[in-house]
Parts: sequence; structure tokens; C-alpha cells
Amino acid sequence: MQFTFLSQDEILQIHHASLRVLAETGILIDDPEGRALLFDHGATEGNNRLCLPPELVEDCLAKCPSSVTLRGRGGEAVLGDGSLHVHNLGGARDVFDSPGGTLRPATAADLAQSTRQVLHRT
Repeated sequence: MQFTFLSQDEILQIHHASLRVLAETGILIDDPEGRALLFDHGATEGNNRLCLPPELVEDCLAKCPSSVTLRGRGGEAVLGDGSLHVHNLGGARDVFDSPGGTLRPATAADLAQSTRQVLHRT
């Protein structure tokens, strides 16, 4: 069963509004390496925020794979294959520390580290 919540036109309207917010309002990034990377690719600064030109966002989106596989101890989930996946959190609730083999609650530092890793892959 396929669910359709928004029309293609509505999705496009949201996309264009998002591009405008990123270009005009910008985002807060404190990490110097992340800021430098974005500046090198056309970001500008306004009101202490990084403003991302639509071309930069579109170029990055074009480089994203059409699907990704998330793997964990409980199995895997493919995002982008048309399946519906939900969870009730805004990010990872727990982090698995592989050297010690322990599971612990995620921290703000974990979020910052994972964000830096994502930025370094682009």
C-alpha cells in the first residue's frame, strides 16, 4: 500500500520554501572546519548565520544516493525504497561505543561529532 500525503506540486513548494530559508535566514554552524568547507563552496555570512545559496543545496542534493541502508544490531532499514519508516525521536537516542562495547545515551557532543563526519564526506 502506498500513502500519498502531498502532491508533487506541494512537495516542490516546500522544497523551494526550504531553499529560500537556507539562503535568506541561514543556519548556525559553530564548527570552524564545517564553516570553512561551506564558505569554500559558496556559502556567505549574514546575521551570524551561514546562508546557503540554492545552487549549493541543489548540487549537494544531486550527489546524494537515491537510497541508503541503516544497519544496527536489530537488522537494517533501507531508506528510499518506498517503505515507510518512523520513529519518535529527533536523533539517535543511544550510542554504541565500539571500543568498549557499551550502549549509552547520546549526548550533544555525539551529535556534533556525527555532523562533522557527514560534512567531511562531502
